[in-house]
Amino acid sequence: MISLLFAALLALPAAAPAAGPDPDASAAGRCHPFGADFAPSTGNPQRLRVRFSVWRFGTNRPVYLHYVGPNRHLKLTIRLGTARGLCGHLRTGYRRLFPFTARAGTWRLRFDTRRAYRARPRAPYVTLAVPVLRR
Repeated sequence: MISLLFAALLALPAAAPAAGPDPDASAAGRCHPFGADFAPSTGNPQRLRVRFSVWRFGTNRPVYLHYVGPNRHLKLTIRLGTARGLCGHLRTGYRRLFPFTARAGTWRLRFDTRRAYRARPRAPYVTLAVPVLRR
């Protein structure tokens, strides 16, 4: 009788885990890969109004955008905002892609978490190349 009861207990399915978030689960599985972008990505860069998006920059960290000209010199640094949420995501409202008159050439837009521009940045950072054609 006891061996029959023991065999019946072994045949029962395991208890289902309690509903709700698992404290050991990582939010990284739900996050986008590390990066930055702006949209829309086509149009006249001198007049284009875009939304900047960055992700995986760390929670509650400021995000800065450094405009580096074709001559590799810093033109301007602006603060985009603070990354929020589990993944450190930031999405701005619409603003001009270049808040100044950009000369022809390939501009580099460097997104990072430091106010001071460094030619050799520390992570996290993303650099996007934006060509500006002569009109």
